[in-house]
Amino acid sequence: MTVRGHLAAAVAARPETAPPPPETAPRPPSPAADIAAIYELARYSAHTIDAAQARRFEGLARSFEA
Repeated sequence: MTVRGHLAAAVAARPETAPPPPETAPRPPSPAADIAAIYELARYSAHTIDAAQARRFEGLARSFEA
């Protein structure tokens, strides 16, 4: 399962989460989706992440700390 697939499954498993509306307009990425996208780029792509993406990833990861 991909990172985004796992994220979607985790969100769907939350009882208080309503099903998402149909994709009629682009929505801004959530912090979890943003961190997943950067991780997938770094892990599975031939492209490298730049310093700004690395700082964004680090900041997002810190925001998930308990």
